[in-house]
Amino acid sequence: MPIAEVTHDPLIATAQLRALAEALPHAVSLAVDCPEEPYGGMLQPGDVDVRFRQRGPFDSGGLDVVIEVGSKWFASRAETRQERCDRLCDAVVKASGTKEVGCTCPCRSPLGHKAIDRHDVEGRPAQAALRAATLARICRLEGGYARPDLPRLVRPPCR
Repeated sequence: MPIAEVTHDPLIATAQLRALAEALPHAVSLAVDCPEEPYGGMLQPGDVDVRFRQRGPFDSGGLDVVIEVGSKWFASRAETRQERCDRLCDAVVKASGTKEVGCTCPCRSPLGHKAIDRHDVEGRPAQAALRAATLARICRLEGGYARPDLPRLVRPPCR
């Protein structure tokens, strides 16, 4: 199930947010559609999780709406990620009525997937889309540690 996290400016009207909430499940489904997880056009309850949050006083950023869509990693998704994200941004601009929109569609690699080189002791960078939270989870499971300022996973030597 893809998760869309929407952060919006406090001044965005409720009607704009309502229109965005109605359009997002379909737009997100199109953005993550791939041969491994096809979207047939018929959304079922629970197919897409959309979460709205108002930008707080300590949040930075000047865009009216920022959307981050998280989905499972598949090679077919990763290859066309930018195109998918651009289409999602176009749909958000149309639904929300504002052009101050930012979208990101990182693919989260599952544990054990070859995209995560967990046995990399030479410090080669892992995939750029891999987030620090995922690295920390892998490290806890494998006894390694992650430095959030470095895009790599470092493991202690095997015993």
